[in-house]
Amino acid sequence: MVGIRPVAIKRERNGNSTELPISLNPPKQLQDLGYEFCPTFSTPNRLYFNIYLPDPEEEKRRYHIHLTYPENNERSIWAKMVGYNRRVVAESMIARWKKLYGGELRSRCAERCKKEVKLKAMIINAMIDHAA
Repeated sequence: MVGIRPVAIKRERNGNSTELPISLNPPKQLQDLGYEFCPTFSTPNRLYFNIYLPDPEEEKRRYHIHLTYPENNERSIWAKMVGYNRRVVAESMIARWKKLYGGELRSRCAERCKKEVKLKAMIINAMIDHAA
């Protein structure tokens, strides 16, 4: 989405201009790429576009874009409401875990699996403490 920053410009009689929140006029660049503007899911501060593309696993898959401007606070309000900022930290730790150790445990016995998880967690925590 490089280069797309839709704003409405308010021209005043004294010659000054003010940037207003984006209008509900969909940017032509996205429509040229095949995205469909969905006014039902859009707000004055956020435009919603989607496209359906073929997918090998599913027949069709929907890809969507929320187009907004940097000063918009809708996302931060949503993040606080659903606890996203706390959840993303846990998801990042799981991603680091999988990257370092893979998605499987080597041990087969339940007790050994518990010990393996504790040991791996201690190693990751030590790495984080050392980096900080």
